[in-house]
Amino acid sequence: MKFNHSYLLLFLLSCLSWSLNAQSESKSERTERKSEVVESRGKIGAEPNIELELKNARTNAEATVLPVQSASVYMEPVGEVNLDPTKLQGKSPQDLLAKEEMKYHLVLRVFNPANIARIHVKLGAAEGKSNFVSHAFEFDRAAPAPLHYTRDGRIIVLGLGKYTNMGPCFGEVTLEDLNGKRSAPKTFSIKG
Repeated sequence: MKFNHSYLLLFLLSCLSWSLNAQSESKSERTERKSEVVESRGKIGAEPNIELELKNARTNAEATVLPVQSASVYMEPVGEVNLDPTKLQGKSPQDLLAKEEMKYHLVLRVFNPANIARIHVKLGAAEGKSNFVSHAFEFDRAAPAPLHYTRDGRIIVLGLGKYTNMGPCFGEVTLEDLNGKRSAPKTFSIKG
């Protein structure tokens, strides 16, 4: 009996060894096929490697800083505005408010706030100018006076200061990630 058990045990170990070799060969064959597909990329009729393409797409998406989704400016009077009906006759609200001191706020909606380190803002009297504001806001940190920073989820409000009779102006906002890479600029304008 002992003699038969030994042969049975030897037979089982041989089968297990054969099975493990077959599995490792199939893994190496699959790896070779994947290598061939990767090497053949660019050849006409090459079979695409979906896993590799998805991995590259994710890596590129992580490396790319998404731009600001939307940017808009709202103005708020600093003091009281006299809305006397006799003064309003024949005047547009813009004419009435032109001589008032106004707080300017830039409202941003971002796609993903997780990777943002800084928000660069320029504001000037003409496109590309920064004669009113040129500042890099630190993400989720208080801004120096007279600037202002608040955030609620994906909405960021940047106080750009107080101005009187500013007139039309143009701005640009760019996001910077933790690695120092910057997004494409998002432009905005204020009619004034």
